[in-house]
Amino acid sequence: MTTPDRLGAPEDLGVVELFGTSSSTFTRSIALGLHELGIPFIAIERAAHSADIKSRNPYGTVPILVHRPDGLYTQPSDIVTLYEPSAIRRYIDEFLAPIVHTKGSVKHLTPPLTIQAGINHAKTVIERAGLDGKVASFVQTLYPAVEGGVVKPAAQMKKNGADRESILVALQPGLDRVHQLMEIVEHQMQSWDQATVTWADLFLYPIADDLRNSPAADLVAGNSPAFPKIAAWITNMDARQSVHAIKS
Repeated sequence: MTTPDRLGAPEDLGVVELFGTSSSTFTRSIALGLHELGIPFIAIERAAHSADIKSRNPYGTVPILVHRPDGLYTQPSDIVTLYEPSAIRRYIDEFLAPIVHTKGSVKHLTPPLTIQAGINHAKTVIERAGLDGKVASFVQTLYPAVEGGVVKPAAQMKKNGADRESILVALQPGLDRVHQLMEIVEHQMQSWDQATVTWADLFLYPIADDLRNSPAADLVAGNSPAFPKIAAWITNMDARQSVHAIKS
């Protein structure tokens, strides 16, 4: 195997494949990150728990990122297969992104760690830890509340013929929980640097976008959204090329 040049041209990247579905929340997050960083990849549509997915991830979940450093010539033992979003984003940050950028112009979705006098600089450690905390909160707390408590049951009820009012009444406990969590995010937005896109944006956006397309859309969309800062942030994200790319 020829080790890719970390500071080389995009052709040194090999082949990157992203397995998942366009409806998968975190497959979209990872795809957004790859687009933001200009990392070319092949999107392979596969449903969670399908045979193809289980052959790469014993837990059967998506997304899965497969990196073949030497493309079609990569030896099986050299193929990198990752299937947890946190692991995937670290690999993207620390290995794939530097390959496709020239030295000194690497774009970051996670604040880079700086070292002073041989010691990790406290400010960047805190920034990185803060970002990890936001992403973890979105993945572990907000996502289950929005998707499991509102979006998915609402879609099933609509499929069964329920109208919007009936859905909102039936899902009131879930909506109350989502409202509580979105209040936290709205407060966080006050100090959010919206000029710089990070993994926190990319993990939050698919969740917020799904909520916007649910019967609870008035929380984050419309003329008078319950959470105007989140609504404005969604509008800003909508304009990004990475978002257009995953929706095209």
